[in-house]
Amino acid sequence: MHIKIPCFHNKSIYTLFLTSFVFFSSVCHGHIRDYQTTRLKSTGGAGAGSFLVDESLFLNPSSLGFFDIGSLYYQSNSVDYSSDSSLAPFSNDAKDKAIIASDSKGQNAGAFGYISQSRGDQERKTFAVSLARPIGEKSSFGVSYRRVIDRQYDDPTNQLAISSERYNEFSIGVTHGWSEYFSFGVVINDPAKARDNTYATIGFQYFFHDYIVVIGDMSGDYTQNISDTAIYRGAIQVKFLNDFFLRGGGFKDNKRDESGTGVGIGWVGPKLVFELAVQNIDVKESTVLSRPKQEIKETSFSIAYKF
Repeated sequence: MHIKIPCFHNKSIYTLFLTSFVFFSSVCHGHIRDYQTTRLKSTGGAGAGSFLVDESLFLNPSSLGFFDIGSLYYQSNSVDYSSDSSLAPFSNDAKDKAIIASDSKGQNAGAFGYISQSRGDQERKTFAVSLARPIGEKSSFGVSYRRVIDRQYDDPTNQLAISSERYNEFSIGVTHGWSEYFSFGVVINDPAKARDNTYATIGFQYFFHDYIVVIGDMSGDYTQNISDTAIYRGAIQVKFLNDFFLRGGGFKDNKRDESGTGVGIGWVGPKLVFELAVQNIDVKESTVLSRPKQEIKETSFSIAYKF
């Protein structure tokens, strides 16, 4: 049997080494995902057409314009990510923190947030601001700004960064309450292409009864093929015992070739709101993204004080 042995030139060897290094770095340290609140983890990220307060910084900034309250929000997120890849199986964990303050009392509403995320030798700090204003009795317009700082460390213990990137990302959104049962929203994220995170989202929320809500979003990069970059999200919320909310949802992301499900429960009191959610994400193997198959489990807890 004749076996053909390939001949590598120096440049080919260097390219192969570099590709392997990037691949194994991706294996050993999970990619930092875009931040989501505890509620969003339970709904698979859906909610662009919902009326939300703390989520206005990272989803639809206009939704904040429908409220007349203040809010202090704290979230802790635990992440377990693993891969059974035959090349380099691994299992790691990480923790995220978020603090958000918002004030929607008055004609103009605003919010500020600080988020800290880490995955192995990677770290992300995000400073976010959103502003919203009603435009008529049933509509609101909003804009958000996020300063994202990504760092990678040679050794996380000595905090010596070998690379650092900074991004200035904007989002604009509109929310319209069609009736007391139906609302929808439209969001354009990163229109300036600051972080290769450009997409448009249209979402809706529909009340079947006072205790059942259906939520759905569809997103896509309008500068590319929409079907190749489409993200579908859907969720259902059920109210019970007057103060408790049970949520479940899922998503499918064609661009990143991943899917996931989430479930959560919340309690809403006169002043305090408690949320607990678990989200499971299945990341497909991708040679284009130098990424192995991964399984991610995120457990999130948050508490908010409303005033």
